[in-house]
Amino acid sequence: MTSKENPAGPRSLELNVELPEGTINARVDVPEGPMRLVEFTSSVLVLSSEVAAMGERQVAKQDYKVSCRKGCGACCRQLIPLAPTEAVMIAELLDNLPSELQARVRDRFERAEERLRETGLWDKLCALDDPDVSEEEMIRITREYFELGLACPFLEDEACTIHELRPSACREYLVVSPAEHCSNPYQAGITRVPISLRLSKALAELHAELFAVSPRLVPLTKALRFERDNPRIRGLGADGAQLLQMFSAHLRRAIN
Repeated sequence: MTSKENPAGPRSLELNVELPEGTINARVDVPEGPMRLVEFTSSVLVLSSEVAAMGERQVAKQDYKVSCRKGCGACCRQLIPLAPTEAVMIAELLDNLPSELQARVRDRFERAEERLRETGLWDKLCALDDPDVSEEEMIRITREYFELGLACPFLEDEACTIHELRPSACREYLVVSPAEHCSNPYQAGITRVPISLRLSKALAELHAELFAVSPRLVPLTKALRFERDNPRIRGLGADGAQLLQMFSAHLRRAIN
């Protein structure tokens, strides 16, 4: 990590990430002094987009094309894992949406929680935190979730209402198989663009280090409940350069 200080504004820090498919060079602006972890999370989401773009370029060399398009929201009905700070970021983002849209989205969150509790899946989703849960069990849970057909609360007319600020998992999910397969991926099968780095994993590890807790992931549909249960996260922060240095170490460990 290198830095260039701007006396009239924030420090511009360059983050270099070596991946199996190449190197990502990203620039992150951090303030002089403390920075909230939630704001830091928003600032590094661009890395997920860079990783996905690199994966897309790799498959293009093999004459594959990404079939994801606006208006195709099948993947928005899958279980979307967030780092804890991404969950709080989502809650803050919702607070700042226009009132009518905000009301619709909050209603969808409430209805999703009701449905998940009715089916018993609400408690099963805690398996995202449990390292002892087998991969087979997680596949069963994610399939059961998908079969409920619960759309992401931010989805309207099969389009994302927060696309520019969407979480890392959404940025990293691209497929090259026919789009119609996405409506029934457990039977038709889908081919995803290979991604060697999951940003949510590194962000979860950073949160765990700062809070001295075990790493965890939060399903997007539980984001508002998680934020209400963990109000301290909104205000947690540290020196911006220090956060980036810690994060870069977790990034290296998160590479597949």
